[in-house]
Amino acid sequence: MRKKILLASTAVVAVFAFAVTAQAGGRTAKDSRDAEIQELKARLDRLEQQSADEQRANQDAAVQEQSRLLKLEKTPVTIASGRPCFNTADNSFSACLRARVHFDDINYFQKVGDHDPFGSTHDWGNGASFRRVYFGLEGKFFTDFEYELRIQLGGDGVENANANATTGGNRLINIARVAYRGIPNFRVNVGAIEPLFTLEDSTSSADLLFLERASVDVVTIGNFGGDDARHGIEATFQKANTFYQGDNVILTSAFTGGRTGIDHGTAGGRNDEQTQILGRLVDRFYSDPDTNVQVGVDAAHDFKFQQAGTGTESVNYNDFPEYRMDSTKLASTGTIHADTANLWGVEGGANWKNFFVSGEYYNWTAHGSDGNVGHNPNFHGWYVSGSWVITGEAKGYDAGHGSWGSPKPDHPFSWGGGWGAWEVAARYSDLDLNWHDGCVGASPACDALPGGIRGGEQQIATLGVNWYLNNNLKMQFDYSHVDFDVLAKVGLVNDQAGQTLNIFGTRVAFAL
Repeated sequence: MRKKILLASTAVVAVFAFAVTAQAGGRTAKDSRDAEIQELKARLDRLEQQSADEQRANQDAAVQEQSRLLKLEKTPVTIASGRPCFNTADNSFSACLRARVHFDDINYFQKVGDHDPFGSTHDWGNGASFRRVYFGLEGKFFTDFEYELRIQLGGDGVENANANATTGGNRLINIARVAYRGIPNFRVNVGAIEPLFTLEDSTSSADLLFLERASVDVVTIGNFGGDDARHGIEATFQKANTFYQGDNVILTSAFTGGRTGIDHGTAGGRNDEQTQILGRLVDRFYSDPDTNVQVGVDAAHDFKFQQAGTGTESVNYNDFPEYRMDSTKLASTGTIHADTANLWGVEGGANWKNFFVSGEYYNWTAHGSDGNVGHNPNFHGWYVSGSWVITGEAKGYDAGHGSWGSPKPDHPFSWGGGWGAWEVAARYSDLDLNWHDGCVGASPACDALPGGIRGGEQQIATLGVNWYLNNNLKMQFDYSHVDFDVLAKVGLVNDQAGQTLNIFGTRVAFAL
């Protein structure tokens, strides 16, 4: 409107100037007026063109903005293996729903003998429970950021009791993290995280070969800050074809503290003072369409352990006989007064077509304090496992985590149709929590050395059958033979006081 007023004003001024000059002179003056009129008309034309250009520019900008908003409003929904994901058209925002349910039935068959430390009075508790019930949401925002929220509503009573017995806290938050991925091949995680640490713990619980991870992994990740729900920060570098075509390198390091759901306001709050740094380096150094071979190393350092009510730092290395229905933990060092600890380990895994093998070894030392000054007890454990997918499918390699997932059935189960994928598996694990424990006999030389620890050695052989009905549902059947040996002194005699038992477990596992 202002531009139209300006144009009209300019025209009026031009006419007025022409009338005034017409009265004032002759031909020379007329020529001058004609020149001025031409100049004014040219100026008017320029102003009209400028107004038209600005109007078109404003219209184009409005059209572009409307188009951008329409694209953002269009949110395609994709379904991958039954998992719904919502994405903006420009793929800068996304949200995917996640769910996982593990329902277990565990039965113990105890063998009571002369070396049974519990005698005939101990009855291992059979039962059924929801080992895991996860619900979550994950995705990305503003292209370079990602998020994950995972809520744990399950966990059998034994596991929750052992996790929170001191304070009665509820570890509802399992994962709550945000990450930045704006730098190529790098990721930074912060929040309640689960660091990439050890081969088995970097494998999703939905893809585990057996119902439970090997005992050495459980002790390692739990005591060196690698399990889930850890307050911390993690930086990861991951790149395929780093040194040559086909390799995959992952280097990750994390600084973690306690876990969510812990009462930090009481003297007995678990892990309230514990902090640790941990790292993992793996390289899939060979791959082809049928094969993946990976090796790696892991290391960790505990800066500070939890404090008891007296302010004394301590740690207790222990684990169940891998299954978690009964509350009994056979292998246990008891309380060790220590202020720091170091861990190192090696790992490896490989698949060739539908065959898979893996193994890990870990060694750690607790550095003594208080009454154990000068004593640095050392422990170790290992396992080796393998599987054969008898229906021919291969386990997929996960380059982002440096681990292997479940096979995808070529013929999902349907009545009168396919029968899914079938896998047989075996594992042998050894957890040795003895340190200068002595020997069998009455000689004083067989006594445990000063500061020695009789935590016992737990050896478990497991056979498993996994039935993958489809990409979301599987059933697992595991049988384990447990042989636990530990020295105990009765009077003047050091003798074995172990336990032998068999365990049969089944699981119905659903993942979305």
